[in-house]
Amino acid sequence: NIFQFSLPAEPKLVNVDFQSVWIKEMEFVKTTKEYLHQLMYDKDVLGKWRAAGELTKIYSQDTTTARTKEIIKNAFHKIATGNDYWRMRNFALGNLNKIYATENPSGVYQLDEVDTNMLLQLAKNKQAWIRTTAIAILGNTKDAKYADFYIKYLSDTSERVVNAAANALGKSKSPKAFDALMKLKDLPSWKSQSEISALNGLKELGDPRGVEIALKYLKDNTMPRWWLATSTWDYPVAAAETLVAL
Repeated sequence: NIFQFSLPAEPKLVNVDFQSVWIKEMEFVKTTKEYLHQLMYDKDVLGKWRAAGELTKIYSQDTTTARTKEIIKNAFHKIATGNDYWRMRNFALGNLNKIYATENPSGVYQLDEVDTNMLLQLAKNKQAWIRTTAIAILGNTKDAKYADFYIKYLSDTSERVVNAAANALGKSKSPKAFDALMKLKDLPSWKSQSEISALNGLKELGDPRGVEIALKYLKDNTMPRWWLATSTWDYPVAAAETLVAL
């Protein structure tokens, strides 16, 4: 079937299959300008989602100009700090993280003042997922000057945020990190999440004193736990990964 629509001017946004209800395969190539408009104004969160993914790809292309990259990054900033549904804001943050990774192949992020201030502000967001992502991204700077900032979040109400802060603190290699992580492991938590976060932080810190702690939790199976083969939930697995890293 061929459908033709007469319009008085070129449309700014075309969204085929609103909210993606069809089972389909579709190729719909748009310009950078069209993707930017869709990211900012589409009423369909899945359309915004697709536009964000395509813009991230465009950003990584060698042919993309510095000005276009700046516009794309600014668009993600607006979504991350705006009033969109929180999962969309978190997704925008995740795409910014991909951009930072592209710009910093060494794995150590060099962030400008605008990026840094945005992350510090989003770390205060009421949504735990957004706090988590912001702290995790900032942690990739591996800068010890944020150690006190991460330590503050080791007592956050969300275990997800605590884990991100522990990892970030470990990556900072701060002299304060080991003692803070030792205190964290003794905090009461659900399904031994404090112990898991402490182990993950020790894995990033690389302090050999963590070996004794990792061995202890590898052997001890008496604490409450999820019986899942992932270091996110099961503390003996986290202990094994920390021991391997150290």
